[in-house]
Amino acid sequence: ADFTITEPGVYDAMPEHVYHADPVPDWSLSKSGAQLLVPPNTPAHYLWTRSHPRPATKALDIGTAVHELVLGVGAGVAVIPEDILARNGAASTSEARAFKAEAEAAGQTVLKPTEWAEVKAMHDTLREHPIAGRLFDPDRGRPEQSMFWRDQQHGIWRRARVDWLPNPGSTKRPVIVDYKTARSADPRTWAKAATDLG
Repeated sequence: ADFTITEPGVYDAMPEHVYHADPVPDWSLSKSGAQLLVPPNTPAHYLWTRSHPRPATKALDIGTAVHELVLGVGAGVAVIPEDILARNGAASTSEARAFKAEAEAAGQTVLKPTEWAEVKAMHDTLREHPIAGRLFDPDRGRPEQSMFWRDQQHGIWRRARVDWLPNPGSTKRPVIVDYKTARSADPRTWAKAATDLG
């Protein structure tokens, strides 16, 4: 499918890598890009990040896997079979490395069984929550919606991607949901993490 963006709107089913590669031919600015243009950053920081993708980390992998499970979209998660891990649980055997390489080549997020259990527990906890679980009701909204528009003040293209967008009229008070993973659910710890991450 051609996802070249020439008209403002909300676009469904746009792959994440297409969104982050910027499908606007004339260039568009996202929130994270805009943050790199204000002090203490510089335009050089912004230009550097456009050609240097963020390296994968285990925290990013777990966050990606939980998003895929909660939202129901993505390239998938591949769980390394327990029997090909090293005795200490590391993915250091030749079989585990080959499994990981093949899954990553297919665009999948690779996790060990213990990490997958953590992801499943996070998903299950969210689904069981009386408020948060209802926010992600597939009958009331859509996941991973990409939005594009022209900034009227400056004339540039802008873009945003929301985790969950409610269907029009599906609720009295529409809530755009952004699902985040964190080290702790303690309100004070979470408030600090949210502030630190902007």
